[in-house]
Amino acid sequence: MKKPLSLLPKALLLFILFNCSGKSETTESSEFIPYEIDLSPEAYHQAEQPKSSLLLEKIEYVALETTERCRVKEDFKVYASNEYIYTVASGQILQFDRKDGKFIKELGKYRNGTEGYVSTLPYVQSLNSNQILVTTNDHLSKINGVTNELTNISPISRQFQDVAELNANTLVSFIAGDESKLKSNLLIFSKDGTERNRLYLNQSDYDPSNFIKSLGFHEGNFNYYNNEVFFKQIYNDTIYKVSEEGLKPYVHFNLGEFAIDWNNQIIRSDVFNKISIIKTFESEDYLFFNYRYKAGIKYGVYSKNSKVSYLPENTWTEDGFIDDVYGFIDFRPQSMNEHNEMVASFPPFEILFFINSYGKEVSLPKSIDALRTVKEDDNPVIGIATLK
Repeated sequence: MKKPLSLLPKALLLFILFNCSGKSETTESSEFIPYEIDLSPEAYHQAEQPKSSLLLEKIEYVALETTERCRVKEDFKVYASNEYIYTVASGQILQFDRKDGKFIKELGKYRNGTEGYVSTLPYVQSLNSNQILVTTNDHLSKINGVTNELTNISPISRQFQDVAELNANTLVSFIAGDESKLKSNLLIFSKDGTERNRLYLNQSDYDPSNFIKSLGFHEGNFNYYNNEVFFKQIYNDTIYKVSEEGLKPYVHFNLGEFAIDWNNQIIRSDVFNKISIIKTFESEDYLFFNYRYKAGIKYGVYSKNSKVSYLPENTWTEDGFIDDVYGFIDFRPQSMNEHNEMVASFPPFEILFFINSYGKEVSLPKSIDALRTVKEDDNPVIGIATLK
């Protein structure tokens, strides 16, 4: 006579069947998290500074040409390929020569119609650094930086803050919550516009999105590494690996007393001494993260090999990767390309402040010495750093 099945295996089977069907609605998981980054106050104040000699093989500095036809708009983001530098601002995409900073052309046509685009996406990065993503009236599209050709990628079902390419046929977009009580979610869809899955993100009853916008930040951002897509939401302490099936915790930031209580009404003065992780990048050896602390933006680094974090000082001149060779400006990365390079921008006034502190007899690298001709009302200077 066979023994009856116990209730536990039946319950377990029902649980497995239930969780393998339907759309994902949570990011909660007890899975192993590959990287734990300790940014609690005790660990933070004991951390060493990130130094260029540790992280960077070399840095190129390129002063962008400045004329009325190529003046870079405010609030731009900068990207670089092997041949070009791109600045992307609201309604403006400019291309400069990477070697000498000479202006080459403006990409696309900012206008309504079949041949133009209606919105740039400064915070959104393409897998290919010579392709700039934009939106037209009814499509997510790309502009080829070499040919200046505009090509449609996918129909747009609704407005999104960021978008990434999961594979050759599938995209994922971040859709922020709104006043109509729509929950923040990641929409996974085919390039023909067909919805495949929708991943709802953990969110409290209080919606802090207006506070986030008041700081000038985007609520969520994607980044690429090793042919994978990762996502970080500002008021979440975890970076997730994204797939068509769901989200897997990848990096956890232990903020301790530096953590913001997003469940309650946020008062600006209360977050002065707190940390918000804004954007992340990744290389083979390091995790890079931009964060807000004491009303400033800082640039931290975590070594995946030694499990050590490197964090900058809290001053306006020391908030990024310290130049411990020439004492030049801290490197503050805005983007990272597929060639293991990080890209930053420097306002002219900051360049002048540092250049004037050197005597003319001081021997500086050619790319830094060439910046002595920069003027206060010029376009920004771009730094391109090759990682070790």
